Order: sequence, then structure tokens, then C-alpha cells
Amino acid sequence: MREKQRLIRAVLIAACFVVLASASLIAQEYRGRVQGTVTDSSQGAIIGAKVTLLNSKTGGTAVRQTDDNGRYLFDLVEPGTYSIAVEFQGFNRFVQENTAVPSRADLTVNAVLKPGEIKETISVTAEAASLQFNTSKLETTIDNNLTQSLPQLYRNVFLLAQLDPAVESTSWGEDNPYDTWASNNLRIGGSGQFTNDLQVDGSPSGISVKTGYVPSPDMV
Repeated sequence: MREKQRLIRAVLIAACFVVLASASLIAQEYRGRVQGTVTDSSQGAIIGAKVTLLNSKTGGTAVRQTDDNGRYLFDLVEPGTYSIAVEFQGFNRFVQENTAVPSRADLTVNAVLKPGEIKETISVTAEAASLQFNTSKLETTIDNNLTQSLPQLYRNVFLLAQLDPAVESTSWGEDNPYDTWASNNLRIGGSGQFTNDLQVDGSPSGISVKTGYVPSPDMV
């Protein structure tokens, strides 16, 4: 009897571990990271510079100091638009504004400080500064306001992927509302059709080459 109870207990514990492991795989981290290097005009690393990350919408801030290599890192950054300010005694204050951080983005924003007073600020835009993505992964986040303003004749949220310039439709005709073929008639970055992995909240929604479930745009 005791052996049977131990066996049941072991099976339940193993089942709990499987459930927890599955949950961790489904719950993907949506936040991004911003990092970079702070140097002077001669490309020398500036140690101990104060770097402030400001969320332009919420006003929330985070502060870091550059390490021995002049590097800084902000991890788990909420998607949004930010300004990055860098200060160090004896140099002008550096501010880069309108830096967009999409979901799961990994951005590098480098700053070059020039000799001067901190009260003097050198402001740049995201287009003019040293900003780059640190991954070759193709990912596009579509803004909710944009989806609400766009006419969606086909009532198929998967087709919004065509807003990314690397995505094209291979459909040979008009797609009916909630069409189970339409979602897989998308070629992404030159890939073949019917090869996409469509997911809703981390769970596959495809059945063979068709889409088993097309959620309503009103609930996404």
C-alpha cells in the first residue's frame, strides 16, 4: 500500500514539473533590452557615466552606470518610446530622443560625449545616432491603434502580417472572412507558402496547411 502511495505521489510530482515546464515555454518574455557604450571623442571608454532611460509616455525612469569598459545595459524594458540621457562630469549631457523599443527588441545605442558643461545638452534623434538591432530575427509589432483604423474586409488578423515589407500574400483569389487557407498563403522573407507556424497566445493554431482557428479581430 505504501509503495502504491509513493508511486502515485511520484507521478503527481512529475506531472506538476511537466505542467510548469510547459507554462514556461508558452509564456514568452515580451520585454526588450537597451545597451550601448559611452565614449569620448577619442573613442576612449568613459567609466561611471550616469545613463538614464526615460519612458516618454509613462515618465518612468531607470538609471545605470557604465562599467570598466564604458558599457551599460537596461534589461526587461517595456515596449514603448524612450529617451536616453548620458551624463558625466566635464562633458556635455547627451540625449537621444524618440528611441522606439519594440517587443523583445535588443537595441544598441552608443553615445559619444564631448568636453563641456553638463548643463549644455547635445540632443540627437534615433535616425542620426548609433542605433542598431543586435539580432537578425524578423519581428514586427503592429500597433493597436493602427489595426483599429485599418479596414479589415477579411476579418483575419493573420493577414495583418502583410504590413511587414518582408511578407507577401500568395493567394490566387479573394479571401473570404475567417478563411482557413488565407493565413498560410503568406510568404515570409522568401519562404515557401504553407510552411508558417501560426500561434495564438503561444499555442499552434494550424491544422496541416490550413488554419484551425482564426480569432476575431475584435478580441485580439
